[in-house]
Amino acid sequence: GLIVVADGMGGHARGELASDMTCTYFDGHGHNVDEKGNLFNLVDVADGASMDVFEHSRRNPQTQGMGSTVVAARFLDNGTMQFVNVGDCRLYRFDLQQKTLEQLTEDHTFVWDLYNKGQLTKEKARLHNNKNIITQCIAGGAYPSFSYDNVKQHQRPIQAGDVYLLTVKEDEDGNKTTTVNGIRAGCK
Repeated sequence: GLIVVADGMGGHARGELASDMTCTYFDGHGHNVDEKGNLFNLVDVADGASMDVFEHSRRNPQTQGMGSTVVAARFLDNGTMQFVNVGDCRLYRFDLQQKTLEQLTEDHTFVWDLYNKGQLTKEKARLHNNKNIITQCIAGGAYPSFSYDNVKQHQRPIQAGDVYLLTVKEDEDGNKTTTVNGIRAGCK
């Protein structure tokens, strides 16, 4: 199966439309196979969604600037999963046997880039004034806004006892953090 979470940007109505279009595109293309019977790479599906949102925005100036962040996970019959994220939507894995929580995705944000370069600690990144600046997204501007250099499809085995959560990043007040911390506390 395929699970997708998208978080719109560009104002309420436009962001809602962009996230709906992103989910619809993934739903329509995330199960497709090529001439050899291989599933489409989820990065290619994300690229198609970005082009779809971009073209809609180009044809409808009132929606210009709309975009979305997204995380998608595809669970395969061979006991593996494939996943991709663009922006700051996240995928977590809960190991109920070990009682651990692991973030599987990396945010595409200005602050996450600073953290990856060793310029910020995780705590300082969480509190940084620019933590909501997205560096990769589905459409969102004058041209489709993500780079294949920064967005990758990942694959990993599914293990018994794993639980997966796809979610949007916490807001400025940390409201989503409470949910994740609550789940983490429930694993202890």
